[in-house]
Amino acid sequence: ATLTVLADAASCGTQFDKDFKKSLLTHAQLTPFTLHNPLAKRGLLPFAQFKIDELKVRGLEAVEQSLPFDEALVIRACHTSLHADMALESLEVLPWPPSDELTALLPAVAKLAAPTPGRPACVFF
Repeated sequence: ATLTVLADAASCGTQFDKDFKKSLLTHAQLTPFTLHNPLAKRGLLPFAQFKIDELKVRGLEAVEQSLPFDEALVIRACHTSLHADMALESLEVLPWPPSDELTALLPAVAKLAAPTPGRPACVFF
């Protein structure tokens, strides 16, 4: 949600001044995440500042919510080294959201947070 708010603001030519940053704490799109979560609220402004600094250098690309490459393909390409380095018996890269069949087979999958760019959902068993 923070990236969406920043992208919208940047598209409108908003100045990312102190007042704007302060307004993020009460922004309608962000309060559902921060209202009852002190850790999220505490991390909001440092994260926003990091992304604002990136916006200045990279433009709107800095707040895109996708990667410029296929993350699953990269993980698959690294299969051999991941398999060896992590001492895995097997490694599977599956699409999100998981199928009902997989969720029934592995209940832990249903509890996973949805993957985001750069942060895949992982289950170890």
